[in-house]
Amino acid sequence: MILEVDAGNTRIKWRVFLDDIVQSRGVVANEDIESWLRKLDQTPLLDKIRMSSVSDRSIVKRIALYSSQRKCLFFEAKSEKETAGVFCGYADPSTMGVDRWMAIVAAYNRFRLPCVIVDAGSAITLDVVDGSGQHLGGYIMPGLEMVQKALLAGTKNVSIKLLDMRHSACLLPGQSTQQCVIRGQLLMLKSMVESIAESMQDQKMATQIILTGGNGEQLATIFDDLVYFEPELVLDGLKFSVT
Repeated sequence: MILEVDAGNTRIKWRVFLDDIVQSRGVVANEDIESWLRKLDQTPLLDKIRMSSVSDRSIVKRIALYSSQRKCLFFEAKSEKETAGVFCGYADPSTMGVDRWMAIVAAYNRFRLPCVIVDAGSAITLDVVDGSGQHLGGYIMPGLEMVQKALLAGTKNVSIKLLDMRHSACLLPGQSTQQCVIRGQLLMLKSMVESIAESMQDQKMATQIILTGGNGEQLATIFDDLVYFEPELVLDGLKFSVT
């Protein structure tokens, strides 16, 4: 059995493999790590743990200790200059979040095409990889909910609750303040992603758009062209980074 772990700032995403078949998966809040580990005790023959973490180091140390207690191998992924044929565009790869790097590596190795990788979580990251696997750089911006909170907090004459964007794929001009806020955000992000993809196609390269993150599935519905949504893209990258 292999346990793969993606530890974020607030949540841990995990899955357990046996012979390349997922046996179980889930998401747990960081503060519930102890109860989660107790449940993992029921998983027999755990041989290896692969982990990516942008969380507090105490989370990494706790899972490393757990691997020692289970007498299984422990590997922590790192952002590197080159991983599985992908070359980092950062002068100092260690300054890139490892979750972002894992998503980039997984996306390129899945398609072997120029890619625009969009991770839409509490923050939104966009990364660009060319057809040879060279990471060209990226963009970071506030996530959809974060922008909403900032916008509504700074607008004195508008008082509306945080909006539910899960069923908002329409990009026509809004006919209420709620619709205007949601559709403005979605259209802004769609325009940015498609502009990046089109600039790469100007260089005669077909470009694949890959979405992940908590809002990734919803964002997939606003694109005219075919996009690929993979909620576990970070976990998919772990097999390329650690043995």
